Amino acid sequence: MKLLNFYPFYEDYLRSYEKTTTMRLSNSASFKEGDEIMISIGWTEDKAINLHLAIIKQVYRRRICDLEKRDFEGESPDCKSQEAARLVLSCVYKTVLNKDDEIWVVKFEHTPKDVKGL
Repeated sequence: MKLLNFYPFYEDYLRSYEKTTTMRLSNSASFKEGDEIMISIGWTEDKAINLHLAIIKQVYRRRICDLEKRDFEGESPDCKSQEAARLVLSCVYKTVLNKDDEIWVVKFEHTPKDVKGL
């Protein structure tokens, strides 16, 4: 099963099902609409804790300067504008991004299930 991992400071937004969008610099083309994925929390994937399942709703590429209001729907509070997205992703990926760089927008729907039974 594919894993969509988040840093621990996003845990509350994921547990409350508020976060339904993530922006990634890395190639998210491996996610396809309809994929069932595991949402996890951890600084690294190999030490991540599984939270619950989700379904991929959309995956698309967009330049940072072309991000629109709908792209930010379901994002966490730290990433609600083009400039914030550029800065947050620069920090997460430890690189300097500019407004013309392309990122992946991944939209998902939480499907809470007890992960102990998986």
